[in-house]
Amino acid sequence: MLDEIAAALAALRLSECGFSDATAAGALVALSIGALAGAFALERALERVMGAAILAASAVTSILALALFVTATSSAGLLLGLILLGATAAPHYALVKAAAYRLVPHQPGLVNAVAQLFVVVELAMPLALGWIATEIGLRAALACLAAQPIAVLGVAWATRRDQPQPPPI
Repeated sequence: MLDEIAAALAALRLSECGFSDATAAGALVALSIGALAGAFALERALERVMGAAILAASAVTSILALALFVTATSSAGLLLGLILLGATAAPHYALVKAAAYRLVPHQPGLVNAVAQLFVVVELAMPLALGWIATEIGLRAALACLAAQPIAVLGVAWATRRDQPQPPPI
């Protein structure tokens, strides 16, 4: 959710805040640059920190970044919120998938079958968020994106004891 859907809603929010289409496109590039930086940082962090800790930290900071973007009134706040959102949401997919494989070792088919159940959610989410944006408001739809990091935080909590320690440096 914190990728294409976030980008689409962010584009609407930037337009709502008076950004030109070109400036909004540049700001959305910042979301992608943040995600790239987050992926790079994840690789380095996994050498020293357990995945569950990284997952929890990225979930909490994703919620804060989303809150900053939703409530920001300045261009700098909006841009910072997007960069931080990209960076902090980047670890979610890979670490949640790794946690799922760790929870049911030797059963990758089960993990992938359960993952397919979320396709329905992924298909319904743009429609639901579009309805929320239309009926309640764009900020409410953006705030609903916090469901992903909240769920990720639950995964981090559930798997906190099931991880091998990283090797000493």
